[in-house]
Amino acid sequence: LAPRHSKGKGFYGRATYLSEDPAYGLGGTYAYRVPGHDGRRQQLLVVRLAAGAVKDYAGAVNTETKSLSMPPIRLERPPVVRYDTIKAGPHRPFVSGPGTAGESDASTIYCAYEYDL
Repeated sequence: LAPRHSKGKGFYGRATYLSEDPAYGLGGTYAYRVPGHDGRRQQLLVVRLAAGAVKDYAGAVNTETKSLSMPPIRLERPPVVRYDTIKAGPHRPFVSGPGTAGESDASTIYCAYEYDL
């Protein structure tokens, strides 16, 4: 689950994207399709995230969020302290922009970043 393998084109930049709802990624472009099954068999990786200090963006998607390569700064004083992860959503995997809680394909997502301390 290394963010360095991310294409960096998501709503929240280059990160490892995780969703609360496992159905979020199934059936869409986020699903891993097992070779040799004509795209009909998918794999789902179930993980538990130790989120640490979380920045909540709610449904915000803008130029700033799309350019993230590290979580935003939490404390400015020396040393600078960043959030560990961000939380956002609900988002829908097949629609650009935020979703509405209760929509069958909408899920809150978490983004974990890799950065040097």
